[in-house]
Amino acid sequence: VYLIHQDRFSEAINVFEEALKVARSAGVLNTYIFPAMVWLLTAYRKRMEHMAFYSIPERRRELCRTSKLARKAVRISRRFPNDRPHVLRECGILLAMQGRMRPARKMLGRSLAVARRQEAAVELKQTLNAVEMTDQELLGRIRMPDQDRVDLTLPSLSLLDRFDSILEEGRKVASSVNEKETLEQVKRAMTRLLRGEACSLARLAVGDNLESTSLSLLTLEDVAERYSLSKE
Repeated sequence: VYLIHQDRFSEAINVFEEALKVARSAGVLNTYIFPAMVWLLTAYRKRMEHMAFYSIPERRRELCRTSKLARKAVRISRRFPNDRPHVLRECGILLAMQGRMRPARKMLGRSLAVARRQEAAVELKQTLNAVEMTDQELLGRIRMPDQDRVDLTLPSLSLLDRFDSILEEGRKVASSVNEKETLEQVKRAMTRLLRGEACSLARLAVGDNLESTSLSLLTLEDVAERYSLSKE
């Protein structure tokens, strides 16, 4: 992500592709791995925006590769809703780059709807920025309540927002006065940072100090059974 913000798109692509290759060889695709695919899509799209194409076939090949990745990301994003506004936004921008404004509006509109439903203010702002750049007609049709309005002139603060949240939650955990309060703060922090519906703490090994806490802890088997997960 740092490389993307430094406009080093080819390097970013290599890093994300290598990460996905390692995950694929291990048979892993989860909420921590999927963002690499989404940011790979962003890196491909941004590289296209900055490239000077010397032939139509070259541009078509780049569009075909990026569009194929975009379709795959949209399908998979149904399993990972936190990243869905980002994926839909990238698809909308990509379609607009191809002059396909009608489906582009649809994708950007879906991104706005999902971001608003999730109360994801940063994603909402970034999609509005994309709409402003690509489709003034759609921007003029958007009606948002005052509390949802976002300053479109400000640069993206997505990463800063995340770091601020981590620091804030970390201070709460560090200032806890006893073990029970610490564990409760950890649960609240994970639920907020990962936007999860629930958070369970699992005992890593029988005999740990956590065994004596008055807060009810689950074993890994309990967590697997509760959420219908395999023990792997």
